[in-house]
Amino acid sequence: MISVYNQMHCLQKALNSALSQDYSNIEVVIGDDCSFDGNVKMIVEKNNDSRIKYFRNEQNLGVSRNFHRMVTTYSSGDYAIMLNADDYWIDNQFISKSMAIFQEDSEVVLVFGDVKIHLEGNDSFFEDKMHKSLPRIIDGNQFFIYYNKGYSLPHLCCLYNRKLAEQLNFYDHDGLSEDWEAFLKIIIGKKLGYLNSTVGVLTRNSHNFTKITNIEHLNKAYKYIISVYKYAKTQNVFDSETLDKWRFLMLKRHHIKWIVKLHFLDKNKLAQYKILVKTEHPEIYKSILWDKRYWGYLMIRKSPFLLRWVFKNILHQESFIADLLVHRNKRK
Repeated sequence: MISVYNQMHCLQKALNSALSQDYSNIEVVIGDDCSFDGNVKMIVEKNNDSRIKYFRNEQNLGVSRNFHRMVTTYSSGDYAIMLNADDYWIDNQFISKSMAIFQEDSEVVLVFGDVKIHLEGNDSFFEDKMHKSLPRIIDGNQFFIYYNKGYSLPHLCCLYNRKLAEQLNFYDHDGLSEDWEAFLKIIIGKKLGYLNSTVGVLTRNSHNFTKITNIEHLNKAYKYIISVYKYAKTQNVFDSETLDKWRFLMLKRHHIKWIVKLHFLDKNKLAQYKILVKTEHPEIYKSILWDKRYWGYLMIRKSPFLLRWVFKNILHQESFIADLLVHRNKRK
């Protein structure tokens, strides 16, 4: 599935990466969310490929609602995966490799690979290494509990059971981190597969949701954690103490990341955000203030070299800090 909204300049690249997959039984569903910057249908017709199904919404639904309609209405396959029009795959065996894992273990509901991050601001590429020690088949509950350690499930590299996604109402509301919310729910009590290879390219630019800093946005950004926490409690898989700890650590990870982001994106909003965290989650705020890693970050935050070294070699998330450094350099 390829979600499109005013991304005509990059759609063909995403489409090519889907059509070049060596797995024979695929459909490529294009969900045009009422674009106005060009004729998406014309691009589809130029490709003249029967595997492509084109749908255009009568009005703009927004990212999540468009995703939801594509999963539940436009698609018909047993498995599904979502591409934004500015993302693309670089492994033409990605789907076939993933399907092999599904066939290997019937309890697997999601298979993912790694991504290369393209920072559009300075046309650089990064490959983070936080998953390299993971096995081919992973217990979903274990992955869920340790997600706060730095794991990530970008939607362009996650192929999942579409029928189960329908049952869970994937993307059924306007939210932030709706892909993480969906994937964390689907793996509870199940298994997931991991392809230890880079399968696609995720583009980050100045327009990404991850850079919106208004307070209303920031006050909603962590809600996906609460939603997943509430859902997990209904599954009777984890005890209350384990889930409460998971919630605490996930919220702490989330808030630390945003505090770091705001040092680079909007220092004027940083004080407001700290008040928000202190008000909503006082124990987490206190834990952040006493966290040695946070104090370590404060000591090196003005040194791009040290920041890059720490995020690359210790945290294995170099793309996160590189993206922020690009943004800061552009503002100077």
